[in-house]
Amino acid sequence: QHLLRTWDEFKSDLFSLERDFFPFYWVLRLSRASVRFLLHRTRAHRFLALGRPCIPFFGLSLTLICVSSYYTTFRESVVRMRWCREDEECSWMWLHDLLVPFFGLNIFINYLRCCFESPGFVVEKSELQNMKNHVRDDYTFGGCCCLTSRINLAREHARSEEAFKEHAELEKQMQDADASKGGVKIVYYPSPETTVCKKSGVTRPARAHYCRVLERNVLEYDHHCPWVNNCIGKYNYRYFIQLLSYLIGGCLYGVGLLGAEFYVVMRRHFVTYGFRPLGARYTTGLLDLPPPWALLDQYRSNGRIDDEEVLRMAFPLMAGVGLVLCLIILPHLRLGGLTTVERLGRHDIVGLAVNPYHR
Repeated sequence: QHLLRTWDEFKSDLFSLERDFFPFYWVLRLSRASVRFLLHRTRAHRFLALGRPCIPFFGLSLTLICVSSYYTTFRESVVRMRWCREDEECSWMWLHDLLVPFFGLNIFINYLRCCFESPGFVVEKSELQNMKNHVRDDYTFGGCCCLTSRINLAREHARSEEAFKEHAELEKQMQDADASKGGVKIVYYPSPETTVCKKSGVTRPARAHYCRVLERNVLEYDHHCPWVNNCIGKYNYRYFIQLLSYLIGGCLYGVGLLGAEFYVVMRRHFVTYGFRPLGARYTTGLLDLPPPWALLDQYRSNGRIDDEEVLRMAFPLMAGVGLVLCLIILPHLRLGGLTTVERLGRHDIVGLAVNPYHR
């Protein structure tokens, strides 16, 4: 029903003469509706809820594997062999020995902060009173694996009150601006007016939105990121952008470091085995990557995995992740003061609108 309703809204918006049509918005919305339909059709959504806290652990593990592969493989086979004289330390070694932990440490710190830092929740006085009366104080969110963060209701209530005052002042300024222009009504988007959540009934500040995963209203809600198992909002958006930036920087650095060696390895592979789209040895595709059991056999017999195998896995991983993250971060750099959910909801506004939050 959700997929059919979304499809009907898409057709209505496509042929509407009153509204602007945003292709990106509908591609994203139809994709989400299709995935949601498949998950419920296969009943996989039950297992997704159980596995959601483990996704950040998987992301952190990939980062750790990439960092450790430099010290176990690429430091000797790539940096020393290509940029240094044989059996001799050089300045290139020191440079890479500093850059790799620099990117790795910043990725870890910002990743954990995105997982455990509160995005800013809307907390009413009644919830604060329940905490004082020991009715309920088990509000948790985010986290990684079995570790979660507990909501500090007193701090979140103070943040909510601060947001109410901030948006009330801005709303008054907008009203004064309308009055100074002879009563001409200006459409503001996003609106600085206080709203009431239709799902929870909570009175919330402007720009706060309801998260279906955490089942709470989040201040300046951007989106819920499954990779950090947390909402991205007002108070952790900075760490999210920093995480993407360091990940992109680390991936680009890894691609630049391994690119020439990867080209040599793949060229030698094609000369030896010929160009076979399905692979010559493992039939796993053009890169001919070894399956997990082949890697395990290598490690058991040699005590390590072959350097060329590690290179053929690491380079495509970093190149692919870097490309995807570039596509993710670009809309955030072009939003012009809007959050992701506000940008996607812009199609509901007819004509031009002024963004009061754009600086």
